[in-house]
Amino acid sequence: MGLMSRAMWHVNRSPLRYAVKSGVSAWHLGEKRERRRQAQLLNVSPAERTKATELNRDGYSVVTELMDPSIKQEFARAGLARLNDIETSEGKQTSTWKKFWVRLLDAEMKDGKLSADNIFVRYALQPSVINVISAALGEIPWLDYVLLSYSRHTGEQLASSQLWHRDHDDVRVIKLFSYLTDVEEDGDGPFTFLPRQSTDKFGFPLIGSHFPDDQVFQKVPR
Repeated sequence: MGLMSRAMWHVNRSPLRYAVKSGVSAWHLGEKRERRRQAQLLNVSPAERTKATELNRDGYSVVTELMDPSIKQEFARAGLARLNDIETSEGKQTSTWKKFWVRLLDAEMKDGKLSADNIFVRYALQPSVINVISAALGEIPWLDYVLLSYSRHTGEQLASSQLWHRDHDDVRVIKLFSYLTDVEEDGDGPFTFLPRQSTDKFGFPLIGSHFPDDQVFQKVPR
């Protein structure tokens, strides 16, 4: 994480976040207006609008059936190919601060970015994804980053993003999570989250944002 990104991460944890966001939006007002105008031109299907409504209401939506089958197959093949070469990827990571993660795309980046024709970028920018997020936000989204990671069991105590937490990339963030290996039981490491209603009840403080299960389930039902 760069110095500017790290600074914004701290700002987005503070009461200043909405004021700073308003200032940034005002600075880029012309761009914001154009992104809203472009969103109005999209041909969003009823199914996509339903998912956008769920996203705003519940804080999440399952969009598996909206994914383009051909790009999903290409995405799966590319992911498994990189997973099979995990030792090479592990040796070329640019960030290792999360010891339980192996970042599988770092070697493909130039100046910290993936090319627009990279399959994982194309997967994130497929029309159905853009339509759902645009309908939810009311504007064309900005793609911040794409990660392909292997999360391994280390046998050590859970830490950082393995614990319950709230992301502070921006005032509002929408993330798309896709599995490349089957998750059938707890031992497979399912991604777990609280829906918006439970999160609001929990009232995550801005300081100290990572919590173990026992602390979270004192506030909300398991």
